[in-house]
Amino acid sequence: METSVVPEASTPLGLAQIFTLFFLMIGPLKVIGPFAMATREMSGPERNRFALKAFTISTVAVLVGGLLGAQLIVKWNVTVPALTLAAGLVFLLVALRMVLIQYEPPPPPPESTSKPNTLEFSFPNVITPYGIAAVIAVMTIASDRLAVIVGLILAVMVLDLLAMLFARPILGALGLPLKVVGSVLGVAQVALAIQIILNALRAAQVIAPAS
Repeated sequence: METSVVPEASTPLGLAQIFTLFFLMIGPLKVIGPFAMATREMSGPERNRFALKAFTISTVAVLVGGLLGAQLIVKWNVTVPALTLAAGLVFLLVALRMVLIQYEPPPPPPESTSKPNTLEFSFPNVITPYGIAAVIAVMTIASDRLAVIVGLILAVMVLDLLAMLFARPILGALGLPLKVVGSVLGVAQVALAIQIILNALRAAQVIAPAS
């Protein structure tokens, strides 16, 4: 069976949906708190170097991992509706976790005072397993717009870098609003995930097209 490229008009994900997915899966909101905690013992220049190194490692990893994963999916002859459905399910599970995590007790502070390893921080604080999965799915689904997809990934990674460089001022000025925004985006992410799943089911002709 041969896997064909889906025309832009029929691609189940729009650019706005793709950017939103990347922003939530590999974007800056999840980075600010862990970065501030991990670098609390560092000086300003050390924090900046740590952020730049984490940004470089994460950007290379997400692009290489996404491209290799997309090639593997094509070789396996996975159809676009199946891949879109898988992406929607992963997105939904992560969204539900974001919504429900606010009811969990806060994690204890780390006991170790040693400086963190950049690689260990990058995975999974900057690049998460579900983030890589999202990139692979989108690169495969929207392979006809690969250059645009790479541009969106780079834009989100730059936002991650800025979030790390300014993590302390951001938390000092916007700590509570960020929590509110995170809750709102969590609910919006659940809705977006369900919409992606519905699009996949329509593309597979499991359910009728929206009227």
